[in-house]
Amino acid sequence: MYAAGGWAGSCRTYPEGTVHGSNPCLPPGAEAVTDLPEEAVQRLGQRFSSRPSDTSRADLVGAGREELVHLLDWALAVPTRPANRPDWTRDRTDGTLQHTQPLPDRDGTLTLTATPTGVYRVSLDALGLSDLADEDDSVEWEREAAPSQSAAVLLAEHAAIEAAVCLPFQREHRKQRLLLPAAVPAEPTIRSVIAGADYVLGFFTFASVLGRLHERVCSTQGAADGHWRSDPPPDGPATLTALISDWCALPSPHHGEAANTATVDSPTYLRHLAAHRAALDPFVTRYLAAADTLPGARTFEERHLAAFAALRTTDLSALARTEIRPVGERLLRMVRSMPQDPAQLTAWYELHLDQA
Repeated sequence: MYAAGGWAGSCRTYPEGTVHGSNPCLPPGAEAVTDLPEEAVQRLGQRFSSRPSDTSRADLVGAGREELVHLLDWALAVPTRPANRPDWTRDRTDGTLQHTQPLPDRDGTLTLTATPTGVYRVSLDALGLSDLADEDDSVEWEREAAPSQSAAVLLAEHAAIEAAVCLPFQREHRKQRLLLPAAVPAEPTIRSVIAGADYVLGFFTFASVLGRLHERVCSTQGAADGHWRSDPPPDGPATLTALISDWCALPSPHHGEAANTATVDSPTYLRHLAAHRAALDPFVTRYLAAADTLPGARTFEERHLAAFAALRTTDLSALARTEIRPVGERLLRMVRSMPQDPAQLTAWYELHLDQA
């Protein structure tokens, strides 16, 4: 039942989709509980719902049934609470409950708090990860409000089960890097990186950004000069690849890492992407590699022309075979029709958007 966390898992979905991204499950017995005389259910709706005074009888009955389902959810959450529940300590000053425990198999602490007002928080602390230096070496897994402190305890305990299990999938917020990078093969390929990626930036999404970058970016430096510049602090995106990565929530290298001065088609950069389970599709890879090969400060127009020429001189059908996912003729037509004039990029994308 909710990965052995009890029926509190259903309570965590209120309001719908807030935590799990899915709708709450109807608790067992809900049909019998809500099958009360309509007048009684209406009074319940009037008493507990925040509906205006002129709400119709039918809506009040519906609100009353919702309240009954919520009550049943909490009634089920208590007896299905896991037996190996944590020990909570109450702060004598403000009454906040707290529990801490070491993370299994790695440095760090799982911290749960539940305030007297019903706000609970689950965090992973003291992880010893350099990527979290700007975030107090802590990952806030969940912070939500519950109807009471007792309810907050149940929800925090359930969320804690997920937090410990899902740490390998957690990313830091600024550069979208995995906190625990994945193992990487010695010689990754575009195909193998795509196969292991949680997210692949496809050409269609990439195309939606190009026109806006043309309007906003004056000049960028080449990959050899560093995708992310170290000064002034904090470091910032300096190449077209870095700007795209920042815009599209792709993992970016740190200043000083080998990938920071490598083009996206190089084994070095592919290893970086593979370590953070992200990928660029072959057409995006070809564009950015050519654009960022130009050394020194160049305008967006100059880099686009270099990328445009690279795509025009590439066998796109052969390039498509390096992609493990199906590549349709519509996408190939879009790549072939990319305009040389960057001022036409937005219109080009919108034309293909209408045809999608």
